Formats: sequence, structure tokens, C-alpha cells
Amino acid sequence: VLDIGCGIGNFLQWADAEGFHSVGAELDPPAIEEVRNRGLEVVEVDRMADEVDPESVDLVTMWDVIEHLVDPASAVEEAFGFLRPGGLLILETPDVEFPLRPLAIGVRRFVEPIRYSDVLYFAGHRTYFSSIGLAELLEPRGFEMMATMKLRSPSAKMRSLFDHLSEGRSGLTMARLYEPLDRTMRTLGMTNKLVTIARRPWA
Repeated sequence: VLDIGCGIGNFLQWADAEGFHSVGAELDPPAIEEVRNRGLEVVEVDRMADEVDPESVDLVTMWDVIEHLVDPASAVEEAFGFLRPGGLLILETPDVEFPLRPLAIGVRRFVEPIRYSDVLYFAGHRTYFSSIGLAELLEPRGFEMMATMKLRSPSAKMRSLFDHLSEGRSGLTMARLYEPLDRTMRTLGMTNKLVTIARRPWA
């Protein structure tokens, strides 16, 4: 398993515990140091081509990575090259069709910075994808689309994010807004994430 943009290695730790041989690739030096301190294997993103053999990987994962990249097309082409025939790519990314996202993006265009809108729109995000957009990214680069699922960010993750954004603030807190928003999303079946599984063809 090659986890590109592995952060501090949480997925690597899970994969190792499940019996996979996992390798992370990361850009941020402090994150790389933390991964190594946890006893996990990691390489610098710029050295992936030197450290990972072509067609040697069964699964490439990119969790909340593709939306940050200047050139996502080159990234998925590189991932394709690492995969064995029949190998899988799993991408997780925000869903551009999440109903509240256009509102947050519009607000950010007029009033910058609005920190609370970071829950829906991050300044570090360069490209938002729909399920169709992901297919248009992957299929011309050789991938077969297997499945795309619309999911909702885990409640624990979102609650932690809301709490973090409200730290040091007086009056209105994001923590108070989280519960009604979460209940509304559950009731309406709203989703805000896409998880796509694609395959390098066998031949």
C-alpha cells in the first residue's frame, strides 16, 4: 500500500495493523518526522520515483489530497505508474455538489478571511471535484472507474474541527452550530465527501 499525502501516518498505522506492507509519501518535514517516530515507513513525495518501483504497488490511497494539488492530473498519472495491473486507487475528496459549499466559497470571495467558513471551504483547496469530474480526471489517464460513493464526514472528525475553530473565540462558537448542522445533514441525507475506487486495467 502506498499512501500519498500520508500526514502523520494514521492510515499507515491502521494498514500495518491489518497486515499490509504500507509506505507513506509526504511533503511536510514535521509530519515525516512524526511518521518515522511512530516506527512507520515514509518517503519524501519528491523521491517517490526513486524509492518506489514501477508497477510494485497493489493499492494507492490519497485521502483528502487531490483537492490541494496544483496538477492533479500528473499526480494520478504517477499513481497509475506505481500500480501493478489490477491494482486499485482510492481517492477521498470533498464533494463540490455539497449544497453548502458554493455558499461558503461565495462568502470567501467577498470577505477574506472568514475563518468559520473553513469548515466548508479551505483556502488550501485548489480544485473541487464532482463524481463526474473525478471520472474525467481518471479515465483519460488509463483508470477504470469501479465505484464512487457519496459519504458524510465522520461526526467525531467534524465535531473536533468545529471545536478547534472556536478555540479562543467569545460569543458564538462553532461547537454550538455543529449539533444542529449534523442533525440536519443526517435527516436530509446530505453528503459532503466523495470516495472513488478506480483500477489499473489487467491488460
